[in-house]
Amino acid sequence: MNKRMRMIKIVVTFQKYVATYTNCQGYSEYSDSTFIHDMLYGIGLAIDSKVFKFSPGYEKWKRRLIAFLSQPDLTKSEKINKQPFPGGKEAPHE
Repeated sequence: MNKRMRMIKIVVTFQKYVATYTNCQGYSEYSDSTFIHDMLYGIGLAIDSKVFKFSPGYEKWKRRLIAFLSQPDLTKSEKINKQPFPGGKEAPHE
């Protein structure tokens, strides 16, 4: 799958995840923290549902996300595009 098609798939998958959020019973009572974790989980699933699925997968995703956010100078888009995760590793392609 080429980069463009992969990104389209990621975005569509995340949009579907968010669209189902209101189907969760009691979602209107969730805390901000729960909402943030749920959205981060959804991003991880959209990037690679096989690797980042369920609780163990979310723990992997959080570690990768923390390392990514800890990189210096993420303001330049060319750096983000060239090195989306520490070590230059992109999420595995399906």
